Amino acid sequence: MPRPFLLVPVLTAALLAGLSGNAHAAPGSEPGAPLQDGGFESAQLPDGGGELSFQAGDGLGAWRVTDGEVALVRGTAQLPAAEGEQFVVLGESGGIEQTVATTPGQSYELSFAATARPDSSRTRRLEIAVNTSATGQDGVFQTRTVLAPQADGGDPGWRGGRVVFTAANEDTRIGFQDTTRDAPGPGVHLDDVRLVPRSG
Repeated sequence: MPRPFLLVPVLTAALLAGLSGNAHAAPGSEPGAPLQDGGFESAQLPDGGGELSFQAGDGLGAWRVTDGEVALVRGTAQLPAAEGEQFVVLGESGGIEQTVATTPGQSYELSFAATARPDSSRTRRLEIAVNTSATGQDGVFQTRTVLAPQADGGDPGWRGGRVVFTAANEDTRIGFQDTTRDAPGPGVHLDDVRLVPRSG
């Protein structure tokens, strides 16, 4: 049974910055990269299919669905992926996680692109959890980002966020979850997740 995240929410809307879509090669796909499949391209959609649903406990490429429902979606002209061709949509309470190899004492930067659903009139909340300890109780950094709904048409609304942390263990668990209350249906769109060691 997976260890629960230690919940220490902090509002970090100030960390958000504009991010253009389809500007990067697929992150985390290189052999030996700390985080794999950050662009959600390894799981294949059926021919002609634009969406595929995954439930808690399912594998989604290098990720595992931890809660709720998560959809793998192919980008469109109206809502292209932030990078590559695919992204995920976290349903009500939907969450994913991945355990990556890290070096204790090394500082890392976790970055991602996210937006609210295109037709939403509600602000969505995305929780980012970084568990750097073997026990699940120490060395945990958790933050919460508030995302504005996407405007109709034009800009697809992707926004970039980042979290800097120092690894305390050789394995670090990274998770994303839509924690919006009383807002059923498709939630936060997530793409372009990267993890890179920081120098200096």
